[in-house]
Amino acid sequence: MAPSAAHDPSQAFVYRQAGGLALAVAALAAALPRLSTDLRVWRALQAALLLADAAALSGAYEALRVGGRLGSTSTWTDDDVGVVGSYAVITLVRALFVLGVGFGAPREEGEEARKGT
Repeated sequence: MAPSAAHDPSQAFVYRQAGGLALAVAALAAALPRLSTDLRVWRALQAALLLADAAALSGAYEALRVGGRLGSTSTWTDDDVGVVGSYAVITLVRALFVLGVGFGAPREEGEEARKGT
């Protein structure tokens, strides 16, 4: 996203901290859906991840703005297209999931037990 940015070794700690947080989030995102079949747990996780998506999209916006590439997608690098495109799709799918789009009417508490599922 920043083709002309210089690496500053004195800022490496920031990358380690962000990487550690990203690793923890990835572990939760991988484990929680396998530990619980409760759709509310999945929705809570995805709603929290929407916050990270919003931060990533705002960061991409700022990088494009500062780099003078915000006005026209013809000036975007392949990285720009990949980052913005993937985050846009992921954010849309995540938001639709959180909103319950495509899941039908929610079941009442205890309805699963009565149906034997």
